[in-house]
Amino acid sequence: MQPDEILFFKIEDYLHGRLAAAERVAFEADMAADAALAALVQQQRQENTALELLAERDLRTRMNTWERQMPATSTLQPAGGRYRLRWLGWAAAAVVLLVAGWWFIRPAQPVEAPVAVQPAPPPSKKPTTVRPEGKTPAANPEKDIAKNAPRPESPAPKPPPSAPREKTVDYAALADEYYRQSAFFPSNSNSGGTGAASYDRAVQDFKKGKYADLLSQWKKGGKLNANDLKVKELVAHSLLKNGQYDEAVNAFREIINTRRQPYADRAEWALALVYLKQMPGKEALLQKSLDRILARPGHGFYGQAKALKGRLADK
Repeated sequence: MQPDEILFFKIEDYLHGRLAAAERVAFEADMAADAALAALVQQQRQENTALELLAERDLRTRMNTWERQMPATSTLQPAGGRYRLRWLGWAAAAVVLLVAGWWFIRPAQPVEAPVAVQPAPPPSKKPTTVRPEGKTPAANPEKDIAKNAPRPESPAPKPPPSAPREKTVDYAALADEYYRQSAFFPSNSNSGGTGAASYDRAVQDFKKGKYADLLSQWKKGGKLNANDLKVKELVAHSLLKNGQYDEAVNAFREIINTRRQPYADRAEWALALVYLKQMPGKEALLQKSLDRILARPGHGFYGQAKALKGRLADK
């Protein structure tokens, strides 16, 4: 047999599924590598389809003719369909012979090599996460999107606003800071006059903090002269130090009203310190006392009053 005949019958066996599995795989590999062979297979497949259609149409025409002629032959009636099937086999064989003869006598035609078809790459599979139980959960796009979406950061809780703190000022300590014992009872002052020794001893008791004893002696009518401004000043300061503020206020006002210096100026400044001890309840009276002192630049305690007013303004 010629090579063309061998190729023809091999293609026929391939198209009709008569090749073994290994031969079929090898032949398909040859077609994938040889575009001309693939074109021949495709052309032969189309020609077979066309011939089958022609043969079917011709066979149907012949069968109709035979069926019209069948009643004239009485010997064929008893056999039923067996003779009809035998005629069909002969007709099929005749068609095969006609196709084979046509293949050998057909003129050679140029074959265009078709574009080689590249096999599609296998689809990539994404790895699936296997749960400990060995089951892969069903995909849920909405849940995956919600899971992968960035979660909005929750705002940090703001601390509650702290309540405004009231300014706490120790006015009593401030009054003690501005109280200068030497400003009221200078150590180099000459007491003079009657009862000077008694007054000096009383000042020493005052400086030692014996305020209650000094007031008790004064009330009992001791050796101190109650009409002496120096004595009245010492008694007023003893009342201040002993916490008897109302009585101290009256005593300092009495000295201020005498207008005698330096007692009056010292009494005005001491009166302001009595009000400072009772702050904030005596704020109005304290401001009034300081303003009276500041109204006189020549006052003996003008500088102290100005400094205290500035301290109070900063509180």
